[in-house]
Amino acid sequence: MFAQGVEQEIILKNGHPVLVSVKGVKTREFHEHGISFSYPSEMKIGKESFYGIKQITLESTDSTLLMIQVFPVEIPSAELQRDLLVEFREAFANLGAKYSEKSTAPCKRSIGSVEYQGIELLSALGDLAYKIEIYTMQKSGKTLAFVFQYAEEDKEKATPRYEVVTKSFK
Repeated sequence: MFAQGVEQEIILKNGHPVLVSVKGVKTREFHEHGISFSYPSEMKIGKESFYGIKQITLESTDSTLLMIQVFPVEIPSAELQRDLLVEFREAFANLGAKYSEKSTAPCKRSIGSVEYQGIELLSALGDLAYKIEIYTMQKSGKTLAFVFQYAEEDKEKATPRYEVVTKSFK
C-alpha cells in the first residue's frame, strides 16, 4: 500500500527500480526533542510537557489519534509498555469501555524502517470497537512510546495517516 507523501521504490517487471511518491495529501514536518517525522497536514498537532516528558499528539476529525511520548531517560521498554497499557485500559473503562477476556494481544509495526513488537488493546465503547496499539523504543539515551488509537470503522482512513508518520520517522 502506498502512503501519501512518502517516496517508495517499486520494481518493474523488467527488474528496474522506480521511485514513486503519491501526491494528493499535503504533509508537514516535525523536528523537536531529537525526533523528526512528516505528518498529514489535515491532522492537528498538539505539544505538551509534563514531568520532563514531551508529548506530541496528532489528531484527526475522526477517531484517528497518534501520541508520541519522549521520556528524558532510558526506561525498560517492556515495563513502560505495561504501564501504558494499564493507564489506557483504566481511562477507557472510566468512559464505559467493555473488554473481552482476550482484549490484549501482541502486535507489530514498522517505525522508521525498524519493526517493533507492541501490544494492542481491544475495547468496545458504545457501538464502536476501538483498537489501541502501544510500542516503545530506546533512542539516543531516551525512551519513546508510540500509541496508535482508532475506531475500527476508521481503520482505512487511519492506516495511511499512520504510514506517513512511521515511514518518515527518524
